[in-house]
Amino acid sequence: MSRKIRLGIVGLRFGEDIIRHLLPPYPDHALFEIAGCYDLNTSRRDTVAHRWKLPVHDSLEAMLEDKSIEAIGLFTPPAGRAALIQTIVEAGKHVVTTKPIEFDPEKLATSLRVARDRRRVVHVNSPSPRPTPDLRQIDQWREQFDMGRLVSIRGEVWASYCERADQSWYDDPVACPAAPVLRLGVYLLNDFIHFAGEPLQIRPMTERLRTGRPTADNATLQLRFANGCLGSIFASFCVEDGDSYRNSLILNFENGTIYRNCGPYRSTYGMRESEVTLVRGTGCRRTEAHCVMFDAISGNYLWSDFYQDILSDAPISRAYEARLLESARTIARLSSAEEALT
Repeated sequence: MSRKIRLGIVGLRFGEDIIRHLLPPYPDHALFEIAGCYDLNTSRRDTVAHRWKLPVHDSLEAMLEDKSIEAIGLFTPPAGRAALIQTIVEAGKHVVTTKPIEFDPEKLATSLRVARDRRRVVHVNSPSPRPTPDLRQIDQWREQFDMGRLVSIRGEVWASYCERADQSWYDDPVACPAAPVLRLGVYLLNDFIHFAGEPLQIRPMTERLRTGRPTADNATLQLRFANGCLGSIFASFCVEDGDSYRNSLILNFENGTIYRNCGPYRSTYGMRESEVTLVRGTGCRRTEAHCVMFDAISGNYLWSDFYQDILSDAPISRAYEARLLESARTIARLSSAEEALT
């Protein structure tokens, strides 16, 4: 690589984990230099800056005025993020941010249009600007084996949290609807949109089992798609079994089934890895099975792609813009659907 890109990090509750993964020994540290950090919580900002020996900025405006910083890692809560993206790109900076990107599709559309007009790069980890290897493999098999229509798509993800209320956006049922789906299952939701398109209908069901927050810790989401495909997502903070964050996925086609990270037997052990398996056959007899493993899974940050897009002056594509808006519209409908049930 010819040079490092100087990156400022905004929002350190989650952004600190990003910082850690952009420093040695992680390989992406060769692409980026953390050139500053900022958080509204000054105690958190100072603690993170001291821990990782980083420069401190006193405001987002101060960071945007720093001409040496080319890009901003924006890891604030999703509500109002579109306005922050627009402010950043209007200051001439590129943006990488996290899921869910925004609750207001119209405001997001405006910010993305400004980014495209100003030739600024905008990347999100989910949906990512390009399919990750696991999704590409599924797309390839789908075409290669003429698997027919997608009949059903199901996803599962869980972890074990025993959280307490802390007055963050995680405590707000409006800002964090169907909380396990929004916080964990959103990766699966964006995978569903990749394979089946934007859903026509969504229906959440939620419960509070052991959380100290006013928001749910156990949830399912039912979905219906235009081609007749039915989907479901189970997401929970109530399961501890050593298989957290696997993002299991089952796609049933007319002529076969594809699995990702399913079942009790594991060939991968990292939360950023995936095992994808194709099964075909007739009746009760399997005639074909293929298995491929990747050191990547959808939801990973594509740091190398972000780096290359900045260097090549590649603005956000209209196709990626459309995917981000599909995701935002679906998240907005999730909020409306849960409100209708209360």
